[in-house]
Amino acid sequence: ILFVRVGGRRVVELRFDIQSDSWVPNDQNVLYPEVTRGGLIDMAYQRERDDVAWCVRADGMLLGMTYDREQNVYGWHQHPLGGTDAVVESGQVITGPDGDIEDVWLAVARTIDGATRRHIEYIAEGFEEGDDIEGAVYLDASLEFDGAQAVTLTPGTGATLAGTEGVVFTAGSAVFASTDVGREIRVRYYDEDAELWRTSRAEIIGYTSSTEVEATILSAFTSTAAIASGGWRLTSTEVRGLWHLEGETVTALADGQEVPDLVVTDGVVTLPTATGRAQVGLPYRSILATQRIEAGSGDGVAQGKTKRISRLVLRLIASLGGS
Repeated sequence: ILFVRVGGRRVVELRFDIQSDSWVPNDQNVLYPEVTRGGLIDMAYQRERDDVAWCVRADGMLLGMTYDREQNVYGWHQHPLGGTDAVVESGQVITGPDGDIEDVWLAVARTIDGATRRHIEYIAEGFEEGDDIEGAVYLDASLEFDGAQAVTLTPGTGATLAGTEGVVFTAGSAVFASTDVGREIRVRYYDEDAELWRTSRAEIIGYTSSTEVEATILSAFTSTAAIASGGWRLTSTEVRGLWHLEGETVTALADGQEVPDLVVTDGVVTLPTATGRAQVGLPYRSILATQRIEAGSGDGVAQGKTKRISRLVLRLIASLGGS
């Protein structure tokens, strides 16, 4: 059992000790007592997938305590949210729609466009090795633009060769408009041999009807077989519906690439290049604080001695990079 003691400063684990044949309390704040300074006002436990006890501190800071008793692992982490004066007011863990994971939902208040606005947000499922980077969500209060079209699409002869012009694409029902000239048709697929996600691309150069267009192949398609409904996208340079972030400077992950410093005007941001899928929201900073450096010394410990860092090695996994 995990519970918060009177005063809100300590999370206590109560577990049965078979040797003493009794219930034994353990202070979970002993390694980081100051993390709950001010007291906790809410707590919810997420079992799937990450085993985290999510806590809301009285000042609105979101805290997490990774808790895996079977592996004897626990540790605290803070989650400052993006935006101005962001405050978490409450939180809850709810089973996801598919029943395989649990979603963390938050009530968040921020200052937006000079006024206090409240949003209901959730912490998206974590990105895993092999997932498509275009679907990663690492922005706060974000919305997704997805240009997926709910009709089938059949590429014509020549679609499997990059550079081919005038390739006919035929849709299963009305989906195209004359204004689509200049937009791209994109299909995202996983290359099993290279173990990479790739994108087939075609630029629309001619409009024939609401079900047929001509295009130039920019990146080859894998075949000329019909593409299933929802399996292809039309690109756009605008993401709409961002009224909840009016006037804010936001960041986008557009087709897996970071696009910073976009300003929401009339609920819209304009991307510098067309995209088939984008996440748009508030950026935040992630800070890693390592343990104090102890490399040993001939005359005692090294922690109190002056050090010079001449080289730094970072090992990353499934990362877009950084600076």
